[in-house]
Amino acid sequence: MAAANYIVAKRNVAFQSIAFFLLILLVAMPLADFLTVYARDAGISSIERFSIVYRAVMLLLLIILNSLLIRKSQILLWASFIFSGLSIAINLLLADASMESVGENFLLLIKFYLIFLFYNVFAEIVKNRYLPINRLVKTFTLIIFAYTLSIPIGAIFDISSFQFYANDRWGVKGIIISGNEMSGFLIIALAWALLAKKSIFKIILVLLTALAMMLSGTKAAFLGLVLLLTGYFWANGGIKRLFYAAPTALLFLFICSLLVYMKSERVRLEVENTFAYFNYQFSNQAEGSILTLGLSGRNIKLYNVYNDIFSNRPWTLFTGGYPIADYSIEMDFFDLLILAGPVSFFIYAVFWVKQWRDKNSFNKAAANASRFKLVFLVAFISLSFFGGHMLYSAVAAPFLAMLIIKFQYYNQKVNA
Repeated sequence: MAAANYIVAKRNVAFQSIAFFLLILLVAMPLADFLTVYARDAGISSIERFSIVYRAVMLLLLIILNSLLIRKSQILLWASFIFSGLSIAINLLLADASMESVGENFLLLIKFYLIFLFYNVFAEIVKNRYLPINRLVKTFTLIIFAYTLSIPIGAIFDISSFQFYANDRWGVKGIIISGNEMSGFLIIALAWALLAKKSIFKIILVLLTALAMMLSGTKAAFLGLVLLLTGYFWANGGIKRLFYAAPTALLFLFICSLLVYMKSERVRLEVENTFAYFNYQFSNQAEGSILTLGLSGRNIKLYNVYNDIFSNRPWTLFTGGYPIADYSIEMDFFDLLILAGPVSFFIYAVFWVKQWRDKNSFNKAAANASRFKLVFLVAFISLSFFGGHMLYSAVAAPFLAMLIIKFQYYNQKVNA
């Protein structure tokens, strides 16, 4: 018994130390991403891929921490991950694909599962009180604030390295390296801000995040903004509040965006370019199809990929292992389905939804938070079905995992 207690104690000490280091890396993540964004714009190749190495270290720490946890309840989940990984390797090696292609597709699979790795660590920290949960939530709030603030700053001060679409169209990504992953992060950030306790800082964070979503220029961020704001007012006041509060909030945000538009010459130019861009895309690439324009051509990608599957590798419909990273559909549902296979996809979906189960005692505040959580899940899953980089995002994964914790412990003074 003494030996067993000693082993458990050593494991806890090791977990605490490594988890503390991981949290330090998370806190410094905005700085790491800023350095990479700056290096790309300045052409400094030596630090341009710094964020990749940075996140590789974080992934290594996550793997070590999860190996220390060994959750029996997740054996099926990780067995499905291993099966999918083997399927990817076997299918690509038999097709004489390069090791680079195998690595890229396996990395994409890992990105889908990052949410579980982060959630397990955060849940263990909260469960064993290695760090007060309120402090953990405040730490993440500051990180979210840093990422979100960079977007309006990039728009107001015309910072070229913070732009998403260069001069082609309107869009600012701030210090988020991959603009494709920006929408998922901002939707999570808005939900996080709306869950905060009533204060001046909450108002500032909500307005800042909403403004960033409008400045981002992505369709998913616009839709997420409308869905979450209307859903929040419904969850906290019913239909009556929804009809007068949501339009007022959206009008206010429109006025704020208009002020930024008037302040920044670059933004004005990019808005004009955006209209020209979509007009060109509608007439040429979309061939007059509103659906193709709205999905940014993803429906065409979907057709091309499944046509290739039916013609050349139909077995991947059952085993997974299709090299989707080589030609991504960018619709999370279909990407994961043919990358992991239907069985692993089903297991993944069950465990993903299971993480969101309530742990709150029933009262009015918890009931409102639970309704808002339902709104968030419907919005997030719907947008991940029609778009990409929602479920697989190295940027959004830790914040989505921590948002689950915030929802689960909403009543325990963590809504900071």
